Amino acid sequence: MFAPADVIRYEDYEFWNPVTCMLEAKVTKLFIVLHPEPCLVLKTTSQDRRYLGARPGCRQDLKTLMISGGQESSFPLDTYVQLPQIITLPKENLDVRIQDGRIVASRKLSDACFRLVKLCLKQFKRDIAPAYWQPLFGN
Repeated sequence: MFAPADVIRYEDYEFWNPVTCMLEAKVTKLFIVLHPEPCLVLKTTSQDRRYLGARPGCRQDLKTLMISGGQESSFPLDTYVQLPQIITLPKENLDVRIQDGRIVASRKLSDACFRLVKLCLKQFKRDIAPAYWQPLFGN
């Protein structure tokens, strides 16, 4: 299974795109694992159209943490961690997708970068359901 700070690649991921108001089908996405069981992750994107003017670091106003391209080996392009959108990957779906190769661990974030992700995420406590907050940060 995955560990906190793992970056996983999920092929054929489907999600609701709030910008286009459409279901995005079968795209490859990178996620940052926050917690292994239940598997809580943050979605990332290299599409910057929602984050114009963003600079590296935590941007509460844009609800993102920008990681400069090349700063982490998993992210060759400028990457935006979409906050505070914590996603649960159900174990039964996770197991099937790992077995068929649609979900694989790519790399691990550096300790410093993962600390920054969690520190930035803490700024959104009011937006995070207690069911997610508790396993990540306790009370």
